[in-house]
Amino acid sequence: MKTRTQLRQFREANDLKQETLAEYLGLSRSHISGAEIGRTKLSRQSMKKIMENPYGWDTSMLVGNSQSPIHRSGTRTSGLQFKRFREENGLYQADISRYLGVSKGYVSSVESGRTKLSKAAKSKLLLNQEGWDTAPLDEPVQEPEEEPTEETEILLLRERISHLETLLAEKERLIQILLEKK
Repeated sequence: MKTRTQLRQFREANDLKQETLAEYLGLSRSHISGAEIGRTKLSRQSMKKIMENPYGWDTSMLVGNSQSPIHRSGTRTSGLQFKRFREENGLYQADISRYLGVSKGYVSSVESGRTKLSKAAKSKLLLNQEGWDTAPLDEPVQEPEEEPTEETEILLLRERISHLETLLAEKERLIQILLEKK
């Protein structure tokens, strides 16, 4: 099951409108709509907030398989978080590689997302005695948007066509009213 399907099923199973969920998460309704059709994604922080909601929402459809946003996000540090940590502390890849005892290639591979930062390396960085600010290692990072798939593009076009048809029908109704008044 796709994440976008799970999110919509979650929302509908809990009788939530997109606006309600968006307000709870501090997002726009269009962001929720986009997440439901695969145009955008919810951050790990938003998913965590849903899972820990105080309203008793049923979240069972969001967990339990490898496509789940909970399973995909995990607790590992992303390459973007790792790179931000390095840059905000004024460090070079060589500095990190020396400190961790790894190659510069490993550091580069982690930053690009090709390799995951090991738990041991993250622990060493979090417990560093160098005075480095480790907050970026745990702060959520806005992942770059993926290019929309052909399926997503078709859904968006259908949405736009439907909207235009609605506007056209409303225009025709208004014209009819004006003609009747004459």
